Amino acid sequence: QQNSFLFEGTLSENITLTKNPDKDKFKESLEQSQMMSFYNQNKNKTFGERGNLLSGGQRQRVSIARAFYHNRDILILDEFTNQLDQKTEENIIAYVSSLKKFKTIILITHNPKLLEKCDQVISL
Repeated sequence: QQNSFLFEGTLSENITLTKNPDKDKFKESLEQSQMMSFYNQNKNKTFGERGNLLSGGQRQRVSIARAFYHNRDILILDEFTNQLDQKTEENIIAYVSSLKKFKTIILITHNPKLLEKCDQVISL
């Protein structure tokens, strides 16, 4: 979703949706979503209902980390980089692009950089 679903809880709880996450999968999802340093500075902190104490880009990266953590075969990403800074966006796009060998990825975007990475583009 463009508006991330977040609840009153830690980053770990919001990403993994559990109190007892797989630590290796969690660490990997933080790295892939460019959140490791933010997490290390805010491990036990909660960010308010709906993540209202996080910036838009931070909320977006929590949702991206959640998608990576749960490692589904199909990813549907709706404007998933629209609130990220350029460097973070480029790193996450590169990672998502590497997944297309293994997953079905459906992107909804207006971003020409993302469209260039797609095997097929459908304009509506």
